[in-house]
Formats: sequence, structure tokens, C-alpha cells
Amino acid sequence: MVCLGNILRYPLAKGILQSKLSHDSFGGIGRNDGKHIGQAPDRISIEVAAQNGIDISLQKIRKFTTDDYDLFDKIFVINSSNL
Repeated sequence: MVCLGNILRYPLAKGILQSKLSHDSFGGIGRNDGKHIGQAPDRISIEVAAQNGIDISLQKIRKFTTDDYDLFDKIFVINSSNL
């Protein structure tokens, strides 16, 4: 999953996908400027996910790199500007 800041929409999308899959087969990556690297999702995203039975509180943000093209079979983007 690729998003710009990776602290609002991305953690929710990843949490929803993880709750639907039997195993974690993807990583979370962002194309941001690095200001959120290593941070947890925004508290609002954590609260929204928790209200829907999904725990995203342990997610950490990392930056998207060209190596990710080799690491993952599929790369999803949150919206067209991230594509």
C-alpha cells in the first residue's frame, strides 16, 4: 500500500486488508518526504479502526523504495496522485 503521509488513510486500508487475509502478505510503504517514518498511525485512524474491531496501533510507517518493486507482487496506491 502506498500513500502520501501514511498516517490516516493508509493504516486503515492496511488494517482492513489484514483483517480479511489469513496472513500478512504485504508491507506498508509511503512516498512521503520522510517526516512520518517510524511513526504510528494518526490517533484518529487508530480510533476509527478500533471502533470497527481492527487494531492498527502497532503499525509503523516506512518509506517506499525502488527495491519494493522486487519485494512485492502487487503494490496498491491509496489514490491516483500516489500512483
